[in-house]
Amino acid sequence: MRWSKGAGSARDGGRRVSPSLVISVVALFVALGGTSYAALTITGKNVKDSSLTTKDIKDNSLTSGDVRNGTLRVRDFRSGELAKAPGARGPAGPAGPAGAAGAAGSAIAFARVAANGDVDASASKNIAAVASPAGDGISCLNVTTGTPKNIVLTIDISGADSRKSRVSGTAMPAAVASSCPAPADIVVATVQDNNAYPETATDLPFYVAVIG
Repeated sequence: MRWSKGAGSARDGGRRVSPSLVISVVALFVALGGTSYAALTITGKNVKDSSLTTKDIKDNSLTSGDVRNGTLRVRDFRSGELAKAPGARGPAGPAGPAGAAGAAGSAIAFARVAANGDVDASASKNIAAVASPAGDGISCLNVTTGTPKNIVLTIDISGADSRKSRVSGTAMPAAVASSCPAPADIVVATVQDNNAYPETATDLPFYVAVIG
């Protein structure tokens, strides 16, 4: 008995495997293999202890969140990478030697002048009273060393209300000569503000400094 071309052999049971079936089976294995690969997760149990090296870790991939707190030590950092924490303050050292005396101040003369025109010797230098106030708020002073050109005046608030008191003066020779006798070279006027004009001339304490 002869078999025809289209008939299957006794080995394959009379059926020929079609190309479409082969392609379907291959596609199924590829799909199953891809799914299995995607589902694979590597954990610490899959890695042999001490088997990973530096080259197995991507550069700059680890962050502080990957490191357990308190596990790093100073030796794990390069020299100079860690700022030094301030230590406890040590005991105070011995006092050093006294410094050299400073340069002399720029004031040629200075004084505290009381309301009655007296010059306070304990707070004065190179200034003497020439004429005492007579209730008109005018004080005449003499600089005993040099000739004053620039003066600074302030009210002494220990004996006057600085909010209502004013002091002014001059070292111009012509202005001094018109108000004071010789040898005065500074004239000072103090007034009390009574919310009226002109203000009331009042004898008040003040400070004066000659700076040039």
